[in-house]
Amino acid sequence: MVYTKKEGTIRATEMKYSVQSCGKRHPWCKICRPDLISKHSQACADSWNGPNRRADMSLRQRGKILSPEHCKDISNALKGRPKSPEHCAKFSTNLKTRWQDPEYRQKIVSATFAASHIRPNKTEIRLQILLDKLFPGQYQYVGDGQLILGGCCPDFANVNGQKKLIELYGDYWHAGEDPQNRMNHFAQFGFKTLIVWEHELENLQELEQKLFRYTECETELFDLSPEGDAETTAPQSLQSSVILTN
Repeated sequence: MVYTKKEGTIRATEMKYSVQSCGKRHPWCKICRPDLISKHSQACADSWNGPNRRADMSLRQRGKILSPEHCKDISNALKGRPKSPEHCAKFSTNLKTRWQDPEYRQKIVSATFAASHIRPNKTEIRLQILLDKLFPGQYQYVGDGQLILGGCCPDFANVNGQKKLIELYGDYWHAGEDPQNRMNHFAQFGFKTLIVWEHELENLQELEQKLFRYTECETELFDLSPEGDAETTAPQSLQSSVILTN
């Protein structure tokens, strides 16, 4: 049976009434069949909380293109849900409390990097080529979240047994920043950090000397392997994400 818009509204109202108070016109009456309502509610909750539910929904929605009108309708619907100051304050407090948990914070940071699909930019690729030329197999790009130290992700890490990092600072994006703050942060975890500025790539001779002096410095070893202590020695490469906290 096909209903007009007006007939559909009337029918929906009648069904709502029959569910809310026994009109004996609908099998889903919560007065006549409370067991059925409870069973259906539990089944819906179990389905929604199932391990594959959200993944299945994501796959079904992936690739769908919403019309501008549909997007506008969704936006208007969300705007029509005002939140009280009490609700906002409670939500903010809850997030701040959860953020104090190192495990939760590192989980969010790691997930953010993974979802961003970060790749080295042109300047980082130039530095990586130079590092591979001067020190084959010693430095690896980890700016995509492979190595996270206290919520911060360095650009390059030594994977040949030394706790050494290299940070590439862009002349524009890092203008006015104090590199010492970054160095001090990584030093908490026993890492030595070298700052390379973007403009230094224009003078390769001086940069090569700077990199050689830094690489020749002795540091303690660092182990990222599952069997090793994450504070002492190092493997040949970073195969998976490593997260360290204080």
